[in-house]
Amino acid sequence: MTALYLIADQYRKDLELVMSADLDEQTFKDTMEAIGGDLEDKATNIAFAIRNEEATVAAMKAEEERMTTRRKAAAAKLERLRDYLKTHLEACGMTKIQAAAFTIAVQSNPASVIVDDESVIPKKFFVKSPPPPPKLDKAALKAAIEAGQNVKGAHIEKGTRLVIK
Repeated sequence: MTALYLIADQYRKDLELVMSADLDEQTFKDTMEAIGGDLEDKATNIAFAIRNEEATVAAMKAEEERMTTRRKAAAAKLERLRDYLKTHLEACGMTKIQAAAFTIAVQSNPASVIVDDESVIPKKFFVKSPPPPPKLDKAALKAAIEAGQNVKGAHIEKGTRLVIK
């Protein structure tokens, strides 16, 4: 199968040749249909490949979301099992079990601060964060350029995109 860029290049050459020839309307239409066939077939096949890849990406995203949900459920179950074991060991007054495969121990954590009401804590205990950097307002920038202002470091550019309906 011929590569799309080769077909497109040939199509442009054929189109230039047809446009420079003095053809009647029917001959022009027939010629255009004939030279466009390969390009249209190749473009259609590539569009099908794009749709297939879009479906694959969507399926992967759905699978990622499903696996994230499963991971979170497994982590929550693990936390519940740890809490269950710790609670029952403490209820029995046990702090250590020596088993063949591993040792299970209930240990004391270092002291931690619990904040009951942040609004009454003195300001000296707060850290000042630097302000966020200014954010470029592209909508305002575009409006200014479209209104005729010359803005150094920016310009408006109109591109294209591929749409497959």
